[in-house]
Amino acid sequence: MRASERLDQSVDPQEAASEKKPLQGTETSYLASLGLMRIIHRNKQRLAQFQNRIRQADFIDRPSMRLVGAARSHAQTLDDQIESLEGELLDISRQERGGIVFKQPQEPDLQWIWWWLNEPSVQSLLPATFPALEDFTNQYDEWRRAEDQRPLAIYLATGDLIGFLLMNKQDRLAVMDLIIMRPDYRDQGYGTDVVTAAMQLAFEHLDAEVFAIEVDLNHGPALRCFEKCGLKSLLKETETVQESDQGTYLLGLHQDDWFRRMDQFETTRTVWSPDQQMKITLGDFGDLGDR
Repeated sequence: MRASERLDQSVDPQEAASEKKPLQGTETSYLASLGLMRIIHRNKQRLAQFQNRIRQADFIDRPSMRLVGAARSHAQTLDDQIESLEGELLDISRQERGGIVFKQPQEPDLQWIWWWLNEPSVQSLLPATFPALEDFTNQYDEWRRAEDQRPLAIYLATGDLIGFLLMNKQDRLAVMDLIIMRPDYRDQGYGTDVVTAAMQLAFEHLDAEVFAIEVDLNHGPALRCFEKCGLKSLLKETETVQESDQGTYLLGLHQDDWFRRMDQFETTRTVWSPDQQMKITLGDFGDLGDR
């Protein structure tokens, strides 16, 4: 069966899992989101109070550097916790929208993808450019006809188009040659979900031994996304993967590591409140002078 025929059907990466996990109910998600928002709000209030105490020290002749240092430490801890909790909130929002689904894009969707590929901030990171829509549609048709190429639109289970990727499968090696995300879905964790789903597709549907992707060394957000997915440097594995071009970084994962990670994966969520961790209360900072 040709690649173009295979891609006529949707590919849901979740179907490869041996056990399907039930989706969170709307009510449960709402309560979890509400709880997280309350904790975030309380932590932001506490963070502002610590920051005010730190600024007050600038107007004290002999401030207690020990207490100022402790205030700075707690402020940084709170700031990190807020960032983590906001990430949890985004996770719940993504779960509400459903999982990732790969399938052939419809013709109107190709125009959206072409627009995203022609953003100035994106063009400099692409291996090729497509000045005209016709250029992209012709290239897409070539990809779809090729046995080793899999051009896939990225949808949510709700039907929303959020991106596009191109996977090159040769022998037991799957390389993600291109990935583009819809602008209003960036920096929300969807990239991590898509790359994870792409690895599941490569290892569990296409029986790849290695999944790899090249990333520009100056593209910090992409590097962080791929490393968060567990991808590691493959530069020394020249027998398996060709050496990376200058200025790019080759990341990847082996099939054995993927299945080992899936065996160890636990879907537990812990919401941590700093209230019980604070050893110095705000009241201790009422007077930052030496004691």
